[in-house]
Amino acid sequence: MGIHRLILHPDDPREVPGDIVALGGALGEMGFVGAAFSLAGATHYFTGEHFLDHITFLGCSPVIALDPPREAVSGDLTALAESFCHIGLSVPTAEPVFMTGRNTVAPRCARCGHRADDWRPMVATWRAHPTGCRWQCPACGHEAPPPALSWRQSAGWFRFAIEVWGIHPAEAVPGEQLMDTLARYTRGGWRFFYHQG
Repeated sequence: MGIHRLILHPDDPREVPGDIVALGGALGEMGFVGAAFSLAGATHYFTGEHFLDHITFLGCSPVIALDPPREAVSGDLTALAESFCHIGLSVPTAEPVFMTGRNTVAPRCARCGHRADDWRPMVATWRAHPTGCRWQCPACGHEAPPPALSWRQSAGWFRFAIEVWGIHPAEAVPGEQLMDTLARYTRGGWRFFYHQG
């Protein structure tokens, strides 16, 4: 089946909200998240009563399970986590992580748009040596570390993220009120991408 998630994170990959507890409270007050539950030792949230006011679904008739399957009522949701929509707030990492998935597409040069078809070995090299790896565009000569390329909402770089489980690529986008709320807890805006694990 695989894991499908919409990942929201600060524009600045080094940014972490100043008060994650207060951010979680604000998401609850606006009805984006509901009750908390434990999933593999981490705190996750059921969707709140106004979740659909803050996520815009695209296409004709998306099918999304907002409630866990009936067999999950007994408690452990780990085995069923991929079968319903819920929200997780990540634990901040010391350094930014770069997340790619099965859906990641070839990035483009941020300056001229040239496609970097050689991205997989480039990302592997960058992960092993993040401070020394730079990609040079063969079309315009622009140099940048792999996370600075245009990944077209198929990869992201962050220390903190909000994961909306159960959202397939290009199936939904975060609403303006949600993104504005998130921006109040950091020094800048937020962006999003889709991840398939």
